[in-house]
Amino acid sequence: MLDPGKRKTKTGYFWALARDDRPWGGAAPPGVAFTYAPGRSGQYADDILKGFSGILQVDGYAGYNRLLKRADDQVALAYCWAHARRKLHEVAQSGTAPIAEDGLKQIAALYRIEKDIRGLTSEA
Repeated sequence: MLDPGKRKTKTGYFWALARDDRPWGGAAPPGVAFTYAPGRSGQYADDILKGFSGILQVDGYAGYNRLLKRADDQVALAYCWAHARRKLHEVAQSGTAPIAEDGLKQIAALYRIEKDIRGLTSEA
């Protein structure tokens, strides 16, 4: 981002908020809203999502955890399996924790279930 008057640039971030209910038969159109913030602090996530209540799917970024501390909003975090799987894969590759392989197998089973039900409605 340009820093007017200083003849420099400084780092800023676009936060992307996406919605896509098509995989489970939702009627609402998909969309993405981009919001600029000068940093990655969880405070920006809190500010951007002020007034939001519901389930928020997130990656492993710890900054989202502050949303769980809100007294006035009901926010549940649904963490991304792909990010969890990546971490388990790294541990499994290192050979330091054999249980990581079991976690990868369980995630693979969930992926198979997801593949089988993708596109079905909740009434199916």
